[in-house]
Amino acid sequence: MREMRQSIALQFKEAKLDSISAAIKVFNLMGGSTRTTVLRRCPPLCKRILIMRLCMSKLLKYVTPVVLGMFLCSGQGCCLTKIRVAAQLGTDPKFIQMDDGSIIGLCIDIMRAIEHVDPTLKFIGDQHWMPLTRISAELTAGQQDAACAMQYTEARNNKFLFLEPALYPVDFMLLARADDPIRISNWDNLREFIPKPIVLVNRGFGASAILAEVGGIQVDANTTDTKQNLNKLVAGRARLYFHRGPGLVHILERAGVVRKIRVLPVSMLHTTFHFVVGRHLAPEIVNHIRYALVLLDQNGELDRLYKKWN
Repeated sequence: MREMRQSIALQFKEAKLDSISAAIKVFNLMGGSTRTTVLRRCPPLCKRILIMRLCMSKLLKYVTPVVLGMFLCSGQGCCLTKIRVAAQLGTDPKFIQMDDGSIIGLCIDIMRAIEHVDPTLKFIGDQHWMPLTRISAELTAGQQDAACAMQYTEARNNKFLFLEPALYPVDFMLLARADDPIRISNWDNLREFIPKPIVLVNRGFGASAILAEVGGIQVDANTTDTKQNLNKLVAGRARLYFHRGPGLVHILERAGVVRKIRVLPVSMLHTTFHFVVGRHLAPEIVNHIRYALVLLDQNGELDRLYKKWN
C-alpha cells in the first residue's frame, strides 16, 4: 500500500494542468482513505487537481468548505493570496453603500463565498469605490487583479481573462418615464422612431458597447452614475435609459423614482456576467479562483446569491 501511495503521488506530481484527464484517471483509482492520505503527502498541484475533480464529480454536494479548506491548506500551511479589487460605482446591486459607509451587495457576497470555499484567497479593496472606467484601466495596467461581474466584449476580452462558469444571467432593459406611452419591441423598432429618442447609458459600461454595435441609436453616455441617469430621465433630458438587471425595481426604489419610471416589458438583450482577472495574474491563482467558482456554481450558491439580490 505504501508503494502504491508513493507511485500515485509521483504521478500527480508529474501531471500538468493541461493534462487533467490523466490526473483524473489516477484519482479514480484511489479508494476513499487512500485519497486523503495521498492528498496530505502530495505537492500543491496534486491538491488543485483533486479539488477540480471534486468540483466536477457528482459527489460535490458532500464536499464542505471546511473539507476543501483542509485540502488547500494542508501540508506546510496555508499561504494567503491577496487579490486587489475595488467597489464599482453605479453598479447596484453588485455594490451598494449602506448608511454607515460600508459596502454590501451581490459581488461582495460572491467574493466572500469564494474566500469561504478557498481560504488561500483574500480579496482586498472591496470597501473602496472606483468608477468602472478606472477599474478597467488599473486592471489592464496590473494595478488591480480582478473584477466581479463584467459583461463580455471583444475589447475587454483582449485585456482581461473571463472566467467560467458565468456568475449569473443578465437582461438589459429599456426604462422610460411612467407617463410616457412609448413601446419598444426590438432594435429596429427603436431605430424607426422620428425624432430619434435619446438613450441614456452609463459611460464605460457594457451597455455602451451594445448600443454601439447595434448602431443607429442616439446615445448619451456622459455620466457613469446610475442615479444621475435616472434623474436625467425623469427631468426629460432623454426619453429612454438602457440598463441591466438584476434588481432594477430595487434600484428605482433606492433612487426614489419608483413611481416616476417604468421598466419596459421586453428584454433587449439576454447575456451573462463573469468574474474577470488581469492577464498579469499568475495562472496558479487564476486556477484557484476558477475552481472556487465551479464549486459555487455546482453547489447552487451562485444561484442562491443571484436570487437574494434580484
